Amino acid sequence: MRKARKQQLPQSGGLVHEFWQLHNREFHLDSNHLKQVLYACLKFGLTHQKLDSKVKVHAYCFMGNHCHQVLKYVGESYSLSFFMKLMNGEFARRFHKIFKSSGAVNNGRPKTIPIEEHSASEMRAHMYVEANPLRARICRRGKLRYYRFNSYRYYAYGIRDEYTEVISPPKWYISLGATPSQRQRRYRRLFEKYITQGMPLVSRLIKKIDGLVTEKRHSFRNRWKPHHEVIANQMIRRIDELIQRSSIPHRGNV
Repeated sequence: MRKARKQQLPQSGGLVHEFWQLHNREFHLDSNHLKQVLYACLKFGLTHQKLDSKVKVHAYCFMGNHCHQVLKYVGESYSLSFFMKLMNGEFARRFHKIFKSSGAVNNGRPKTIPIEEHSASEMRAHMYVEANPLRARICRRGKLRYYRFNSYRYYAYGIRDEYTEVISPPKWYISLGATPSQRQRRYRRLFEKYITQGMPLVSRLIKKIDGLVTEKRHSFRNRWKPHHEVIANQMIRRIDELIQRSSIPHRGNV
């Protein structure tokens, strides 16, 4: 039986890794327009007068069919639940208006995994969220700063625009340096270390899968049809998705 969020989370404030998927894992969020709609809903939830700044976004990343956020809430977990209800409810309303549809938009309720504050797992969970476009091979390391719907742009390069204005930096980030430029340089080094040491298994596995697909292409030669390519790419994305799920940082563990 599913436990209430009130039973799962601390009632004196806390930090969570929140994530959810679109219904049937559809890739509607591949569209930048839908990502912009989702971001507007995020701002709508954060600025609601009933919340009174009780929920803050430390990190976020919007992917093709799912969304990640590191959220800090003050007081009881009701404020966190209310924020997610506002954000997801508003997104569902706008989604149905765009597609003239009805029914479920999210694949179940959002998952909220507690993160131990003031620990190494807090920083690793933060970087896990921002590294999602690299795991999914949507962009390369040097291009991550141009991925608009990701808080990495702010922490690594200090970019303040309409897509980073919702971010509230955590204490561990502030402690990285006395000036913004010092913090950004230090963060880039830490992120690079996380990428090279925290994701080697994922990288090796994806490389091996790509190698197998290439081998099949050559062996089939003229018999390799366009629909085979589609199936192969779907397999790679599905396996990568399962890896991401199994790699989600737990309390005190990444």
